[in-house]
Amino acid sequence: MIKFLPLILLTWSLLCLHNAEGERDCQDISDDFFAAQIILSFASWENNEGKQHIAIYYFNPGFKYGDKIGFHVDDTTRVQPFSKYYYPSTMNGFIYFTDIDTSLLIYESQSIYQQQCLDGSIFNQLIMGARYFDLRPGKHNGKYWIYHGNYQMTPLQQTIDDVKRFMKNTQEIVFLSFKEFIHGFETSRDHREFIKYLNKQFKDHLLPSGQSWDSSFKSIWNIGKRLLISYDNYNYRNSFTMWRPISQKWGNAQSLGNLRNFLIRVETIRQRPRASMAELTMSDNTIISHAIAEVLGIGKWSLRQMASSTGPHVTQWYNEFLYENASIIAVDYLNATGIVEVALEWNDRKFSSCYHSYLQLMKQYNTSEKLYIIGA
Repeated sequence: MIKFLPLILLTWSLLCLHNAEGERDCQDISDDFFAAQIILSFASWENNEGKQHIAIYYFNPGFKYGDKIGFHVDDTTRVQPFSKYYYPSTMNGFIYFTDIDTSLLIYESQSIYQQQCLDGSIFNQLIMGARYFDLRPGKHNGKYWIYHGNYQMTPLQQTIDDVKRFMKNTQEIVFLSFKEFIHGFETSRDHREFIKYLNKQFKDHLLPSGQSWDSSFKSIWNIGKRLLISYDNYNYRNSFTMWRPISQKWGNAQSLGNLRNFLIRVETIRQRPRASMAELTMSDNTIISHAIAEVLGIGKWSLRQMASSTGPHVTQWYNEFLYENASIIAVDYLNATGIVEVALEWNDRKFSSCYHSYLQLMKQYNTSEKLYIIGA
């Protein structure tokens, strides 16, 4: 077990090597690529013995001690439409507080607790690889907040500062999707004021909505504006900076089988971009039963634990058969999955000269379980 600890943050990947003439050689990618693809993900909770768990996922294992790892840089990425890639995301990523209002009813507090994202602040999640966030704004006492249902969660300014800090120090493209508009958005004027506020806050970063979804990374970098704001209200049409709403697909699945079937259906949709919610959802009965158990002191279970067991499977699905048409993939906890690593690798493969060779190889393999949960 000890030998795995130094590898927690590593993903080993043998990339398609160049031949002597500098061209991609696709003849040997079966041996030189897939044989050493290993992803480790960390459970975001501890069991009753105070132990965390590591999930080890591998594809066609064949990595031997002393094997070499080759890397390549492919400039084709720069000229491809940015909407053709797929992006890691977190669901309810803005909920990362630690204190819950004790005046709330037990069901209400448990419902919020179960949705809480402990991957850290928006800035930390951006550092970890999240590139899309769905935000549900509201206005209370003259200030904008991020809401979950009817409850205030995080000051919007805090999220804005996190995003601006990240944008200032990277060349990454980030998506913010504003939707629902819980409180304080009764009129078109309220929306116009909010859009004006967003324009002022993000004036140095907003990608004009006149750009196409088929714009390339190169053209976006040349413009120097890399923040795309999707606005789920008709008022976006009157703005040069707000983009049309990004479709969100949610399966309300309570079992792995139902989640798998839902994602298979969703990832055949050609519409891009779209956000697929790749996580399980607790039913009201489950939340209530766990709330009662916690009150009685006989147990405590949360979405975090459920996500830790689901995440490795989601990683496997998107690496083995959901990769081709994936768009935005939202999970509960990035660190409980390998979805960032999988997205990086398949984005790279998709526009490489070896892509069709990869697809042919994938058809030769069965998606049998190659997943082990071990104590750390």
